[in-house]
Amino acid sequence: ALREELAAAKKIFFSMRGGDWGLACNSIHILDLFAFLTGAENPAVSCSGAMLEDKIFESKRSNYIEFYGKLVGKLNEQSLFSIDCIHGQSAAEIEIYTDATYYCICESMGTILSQPLDGSKPADIRRFDLLPVSQTTNQVVDQLFSGQIPKLTAYRESADLHVPILQEFIKKRNALIEKEEDLCPIT
Repeated sequence: ALREELAAAKKIFFSMRGGDWGLACNSIHILDLFAFLTGAENPAVSCSGAMLEDKIFESKRSNYIEFYGKLVGKLNEQSLFSIDCIHGQSAAEIEIYTDATYYCICESMGTILSQPLDGSKPADIRRFDLLPVSQTTNQVVDQLFSGQIPKLTAYRESADLHVPILQEFIKKRNALIEKEEDLCPIT
């Protein structure tokens, strides 16, 4: 339903903000969600990590790193995004603005609020259920064993989405360690 609503939008601004959710290890998944919701075909991503904090943090897993701060960028020419991770526990919230409607997705509550920007209708709140990955992996395995092609994003499409973000993390890490390495030790 939301994906179909967003398909009609001329311009989209997508913002995700929350605390201690793991920007380096999870931002690619947020961008995947954005690309899926907008139905972006052959997505071209450009982004900036200029607003990442000037510090490398230890990840929850040993020998890996994490960042705090904000990534901003474009998905194709009509869609802008901001992905922000702050210090301190706070529920992640996704806000989407189109030329006609505001949406607020609260994953922890399982709700999507939508409000026409012209105020022509009252806000609408819809509920959704989000299954954990542990409950969806079997569906992919069943598809494989039955000879079907799983409904997964192709590697090339994922790489096109993820590489620009990973390059920003590498650039920030290299600046902070004062070395040039092609390494991005994130999970």
